[in-house]
Order: sequence, then structure tokens, then C-alpha cells
Amino acid sequence: MSKRLRSTEQRILQANRRREQFRAQRTGEPRLRLAHEGDEAVIYIYDFIDFFGVSPDELVPMLAEITEPTIRVRINSPGGDVFDGFTIYNALRQHRAKVITQVDGLAASSASVVAMAGDEVLMADASFLMIHNAWGLVIGNADELRDTAELLDKVDHQIAEVYARKGEGTAAAFLEAMAEETWYSPEEAIAAGLADGNVDTEPVEDRFNLSVYKHTPKALRDAAPAGDFKDEPRERRAEKILRDAGYSRTEAKAMVARFTDNQRDADPAPEFVVAARQIAATLRAPLHGSHP
Repeated sequence: MSKRLRSTEQRILQANRRREQFRAQRTGEPRLRLAHEGDEAVIYIYDFIDFFGVSPDELVPMLAEITEPTIRVRINSPGGDVFDGFTIYNALRQHRAKVITQVDGLAASSASVVAMAGDEVLMADASFLMIHNAWGLVIGNADELRDTAELLDKVDHQIAEVYARKGEGTAAAFLEAMAEETWYSPEEAIAAGLADGNVDTEPVEDRFNLSVYKHTPKALRDAAPAGDFKDEPRERRAEKILRDAGYSRTEAKAMVARFTDNQRDADPAPEFVVAARQIAATLRAPLHGSHP
């Protein structure tokens, strides 16, 4: 085994050992919740879909315990890890219960894939569904970069097939919409066949800084960014993500410093916090594609 692969495996093991400690330190209301309301089991996905937010290793066992005839999945998420999104999507599709997915505020990126798992897809007033091309981060030589590009192309086609299975249109048409980063209002999603109807619900707080996306609607851009980027300096947040993924304090500081030096003259959006999430995600699998 090469030194590089051995180092990667060691980081993966360290990241998994520290994961539960990281989650235990989070405060506030859980972002993945299960409630029982009459004949419905209600699952709340109110966070990123990734290693540090809502992950399949928590949600899939939760599904196995549900005996109600209907599962309602309420979503307010900016997306995250595309493979985690696929896993949750497939687990919901395979469940014996009727599945209703409900977009309470935002189902962007991989969260939009999860939304497509519903036998019925509903959207609240003033909610959005966003689809775009997968993207990821890789560190390596030219061959590794080409391999990653090919993997992302395959991922894009898989995502487009999910939308086409639900929506009114071909996978090719949805690939074009993904390339444009398309944001759908409830009415537009219904017209595209990606949603079946509206639902009345209490408005949810916009928790997410969406400046990493190109075409974020003004209503979401103007909303106050929430805790992930607001409560502490972005550099410190990025360092914490990298350290929880297994990097040392010195390594994390150096990586963030190199990124911020390169971005000194750029728009001060929190791209490097998102990049830190991507770096952390790559520790679980080589050439790991993401769909933030």
C-alpha cells in the first residue's frame, strides 16, 4: 500500500472516530427529527445532507423502525453530499409506506433529489426547489482530475434521470436546466412535473447562507445568513470542519490560509467554508463527487 493511500485510510478512520463527538457538541434543536402524528411518521430534514448534518447512517435505521402507513418528509436543506442524497432517496423509494415529501422552505441540490423520492411531492408557499450540476473537490495529478470529471459527468446523468422519472421532460432537458442552475417556485416546479401541489404550513426560518450558488433568488439572498456562517469567523469555521475530518490544527490553518490568500481579491463569499466541507467529504472515498 502506498504511503498516500495509507495516510488517507488513517484519516478516514480518525474522522469516523471523531464524528459522534462532533455531533454531540452541536447545540439547539436536532436537524433530523422523527415525530409520530396519527397515521403519519414525520421526518424533518432541516440541515445539510452530509457527514456533519443529516446522514444516511442516521436516517436509514430510523426508516426501518417506522410502521405507520404514511411517511411525510419535511425538507429545508441547501443540499450537500450527492451520494448521501442518493442513499436517502433510494431508502425512501424502497419503503413500504406511502411517502410524501414536503418542501417547507428550500430543497436545493442533493436535497432536491431526496424530494423526488415522494409518491407525492408538495411545496409550501414561498419555497424553492433548485437543481444544478454536481461539483466536487479533488487534489491530485492530471489523471486523477480527469477521472473525477468523468465521475461527475456520470453523477449528473444519474441526477437528471431522477428528475426525468418524476418530471415532465427528458433527462437531456433536465441536464440543460441543471447546467443553468435552475430555481423553481412552487408553480414552476408543478409545471415542470417536479411537484404535485401546494401545502399550507408555517413559514420556516432561513438558516442558510446561499451565496455559493450563482442564481440564488433575491428573497433568499436578502435573508440573514444563519449560524453556519454567522456565529463565528468563516476561517475558524473552515478550520473546525477540517480538524473534525482528521486534519491537525496546523494542517487546517495552513489549508485555510492558502485558500484565503488566493481569494483575497475575490468576492468575500464563504466559498472556502464550502470547500472545507468538500475536503472533509473526500476523506471517505477517493474521487468523491459532491452536490452541495
